[in-house]
Amino acid sequence: MVSLQNKKILFFAGVSGRDTLMNAVDKEIQQRYNVKTHYVAHMRQNYDFLIRSGVSKDNITPIYTKRNIRHTKPDMKYLRKCEEKYGFKIWDIWSVSSCRTKQRMTMKNRKVLSQIEYVIRTYEKVLDDFKPNYYIYAGLACYSTLVCCYIAHKKNIKVMEFQQALLPNRFAISDDAENNWPILIKEYAKLKKRKLTPAELRQAKGFLKKYQNRPSKPDSARKFEEPLLIRFRKVTTFVKNSIKYRQIPSMMTLGPVIIWPIRGKLIDRLNIYNKPRIGKEKYVLFPLQFQPEASTLIHGKWNINQLELIRKISRSLPVDYKLYVKEHTYRYSNKELDMYKQIKLLPNTRLLSPYEKTFDLMRNSEMVITNTGTTAFEAALLEKPSIHFGNTAFAVFEGAKKVKDLSQLPNIFQRELNSRIDEHNLLKFISSLFKSTYPGLGRLPADCKNKSLAPQNISRLVDGIEKYIKAL
Repeated sequence: MVSLQNKKILFFAGVSGRDTLMNAVDKEIQQRYNVKTHYVAHMRQNYDFLIRSGVSKDNITPIYTKRNIRHTKPDMKYLRKCEEKYGFKIWDIWSVSSCRTKQRMTMKNRKVLSQIEYVIRTYEKVLDDFKPNYYIYAGLACYSTLVCCYIAHKKNIKVMEFQQALLPNRFAISDDAENNWPILIKEYAKLKKRKLTPAELRQAKGFLKKYQNRPSKPDSARKFEEPLLIRFRKVTTFVKNSIKYRQIPSMMTLGPVIIWPIRGKLIDRLNIYNKPRIGKEKYVLFPLQFQPEASTLIHGKWNINQLELIRKISRSLPVDYKLYVKEHTYRYSNKELDMYKQIKLLPNTRLLSPYEKTFDLMRNSEMVITNTGTTAFEAALLEKPSIHFGNTAFAVFEGAKKVKDLSQLPNIFQRELNSRIDEHNLLKFISSLFKSTYPGLGRLPADCKNKSLAPQNISRLVDGIEKYIKAL
């Protein structure tokens, strides 16, 4: 039986609580097994945290680029060789991080390439020297973790990324940059070849009935309440770290706290949204996604321009259908007003407020469309057809169809708008989700008010890792 005993594990210690989460998981694993662990520290404060937590500096590889790199002339032959060897494109992986700040977007090519070369060489060295059996991280959100993921795969190192499952209070583990859940793929393939047992059927039907009676967002989108005192402590800690590490807060940091809430209030007063006409017209629903974020930058990168995607959908719909575009509730004010104006110019399209109830809109729609959002799977639970364009874990389920060729959208709408969800396959997919996910909260501490750091949850995360490894 495969276990973690005498294995080597590499952890990625980054922002948003990745360092605290990985360190807690590390300590729990070391209580159960004899293992050797090593960390890659994304920023200086992550390195300092690990040192304060008792990790030896010999077990930490710093990879923060602002202070550790000399911007010399990049070795183009080496970078080209890395593209061929590891299966990524330099400018593709850089796009994951570059759009997040204006400073990155305006960086000179030479500086960008020398920085990426430094990151690749550092990861190659740590993987070759330490020779880990596993690379564990939470949230694929920057080009650095993406680089390590590709290199680790090439070196036959097992990759484990914590992801929140599509079921409540459970998490999943992905093993690559394509958002695949290997155990889900395996379990669903098995269940499609046989009937569900009475127990499996009861569990799947119970979940489906509960969801349909009272729909709820998955844990990945759930909001967590935070006391005012804890918020104050976070702000003071942020200010202290900014001063200590001489970091000027970027717009991505200040925007959500100061600027976007003000802009949101102003946008709400502009009266730019249309009212839905539920029951009076047929429509398909396209919920906008928050950007920039990893779900679209990495998993939906070929259709990241939501405005262009909306235009293509609008042009492809039958004449008697409307396209409802619903704004995202989270930080919607970071979008330019011109985008809203362009959407409203489309003749068969209605722009809906972020405050409209998404579940009511899905329940009364003819179809739900998204790039990588979980609404495609949620629509299937409501027995509504859906299509998506990016890499999602639920793409293996036939009821949430992935579209690879957008030129086929008119034919797809013609075929799928009147289709029905196969309940037998839906129940089997739900059952396979229960079999391939594990109890626990796999979200970043910063996204769940540190709930994932609770000792009981850390124990569950390690339990899940054990079960995952045995199921491989």
